Amino acid sequence: MIANDENYLINDNYRQVKSDAYIKYVLPYEKVVNIINCVYEINTESLSTDGFNFFNTNNIKPIDNLTANAVESFYATVNQASTEHVNSLTNLSQNEKEKHLEMLCSTSLEYF
Repeated sequence: MIANDENYLINDNYRQVKSDAYIKYVLPYEKVVNIINCVYEINTESLSTDGFNFFNTNNIKPIDNLTANAVESFYATVNQASTEHVNSLTNLSQNEKEKHLEMLCSTSLEYF
């Protein structure tokens, strides 16, 4: 999709994905792309939430610069980011954090 200018509306100020290209190439993978853009974001100030989801507000998304080698450590990277997030939550007790981490670890093992 990225390599084909036919998939974009292009003018002097921006390059925007056309609706049909978005539906075909992006929408089926939107949640995975969001996870990648959050987990691989170096600047945590670029991460935000609407109360239900995390998302990356940085104009330059990590997915645009990832290499094929990153795939090998994807689940470990997601697990590490999830663990760090749970441990950073100040509104959970240590027992609640441990329960969340236990659920995360048992779920992530299914993917290995």
